[in-house]
Amino acid sequence: MEVAIDLVLQGDVVLPDRVVSSGHVAIAGENIVSAGEGPGPAAKATERFEDCLLFPGIVDAQVHAGSCEGFPGLRDATRAAAAGGVTTIIDMPFDDPRPVDTPDLFKQKVEAVHRYAAIDVGLYVTARKDGDYDVLRALVAAGALSIKLSTYEYHPVRFPRFSTGEMFEIFLLAAELGVPVAFHNEDQELVTRLLARAAAAGKKGMEIHGAGRAPIAELVADAQVLELAANTGVRCHIVHSTVAAGNRIADIGRNLRALFHFQRCRRPASGGLPQAEPAAALRSRAPGIVE
Repeated sequence: MEVAIDLVLQGDVVLPDRVVSSGHVAIAGENIVSAGEGPGPAAKATERFEDCLLFPGIVDAQVHAGSCEGFPGLRDATRAAAAGGVTTIIDMPFDDPRPVDTPDLFKQKVEAVHRYAAIDVGLYVTARKDGDYDVLRALVAAGALSIKLSTYEYHPVRFPRFSTGEMFEIFLLAAELGVPVAFHNEDQELVTRLLARAAAAGKKGMEIHGAGRAPIAELVADAQVLELAANTGVRCHIVHSTVAAGNRIADIGRNLRALFHFQRCRRPASGGLPQAEPAAALRSRAPGIVE
């Protein structure tokens, strides 16, 4: 049965492997039914966007839908994403009040996705802090896309830090399971030391927060994770890289044949802290979580 096309958008269409010049995106109801070369099928309405990129759907690989509201946060997060053209989110495991680190919690979150989400949702999970990493086997078998870890502790239960030794064990298991490992990248000791120095200098509020996040704190964490990835063969994704020098570390990883990806984030103003490289050195990197 032929589908009636309501709307065809014409322009330069961004596909997973290339950009199609003078392509189309065809929409029937609320669904994209085709995207590719040529003007597209006959439709009730056609809109042409000259010299514009058309994204049939954007994947946001870092969302914290449940960090404040728990699982119901998926409702607002996915609707806000859809309003901005995002058709898939990959949601973090550091939910309130507990991280998604057991099969039961993962099952509950999948049910919440079906209940609340307005768009497609992929799920990260995290490792348990009690050392029972074998639980990750069941989580991956249940459909988890990736393991998310942190080199900095924001909360001892919900958002814990994993030591180098713990991360090494988790990387070995991730390599066996064939799933990527994603990271929140701040070096715990450096941030703690920098915060103490800023406090001693009389800094407060956001000023002290920015002083504690000097580029070196991020870059040291990046380098540590790179070596873990390179030596275990795990595909690794730095979830937010805010300094240009992170791209240098990614290039080193690629020269080592490490599967290493960065997701660029804009660095907030931080009271005059030096950048590791000039802005002209910035280059975008694909997230690399979703095939």
